[in-house]
Amino acid sequence: MAKGYMIFVEGAGTPQVIHPTMEAAIWQMKKLAEKNQGKQIFLFQLLKRCANIDGAHTPLPCHIPLDFKNPELLKLERLVYKKSLTKEKAA
Repeated sequence: MAKGYMIFVEGAGTPQVIHPTMEAAIWQMKKLAEKNQGKQIFLFQLLKRCANIDGAHTPLPCHIPLDFKNPELLKLERLVYKKSLTKEKAA
């Protein structure tokens, strides 16, 4: 399963929406380019996330959930661990 793609507009805030496919992300990039003339649009692939929690390096979820339907609704907090994908399929 894809880990997702995020778009960053030069001078804008931190990306928050994750696109499930590169095609969906490129489509969104084209829309953003039309609205943001003269600004660069960047496409990033989400591979891994981590945080320093209580002084320890802690991996954070980074895979798109199996029930994902709408690219406009998937936010960072909805990402899940790869291990949980196997459990969901088995259930």
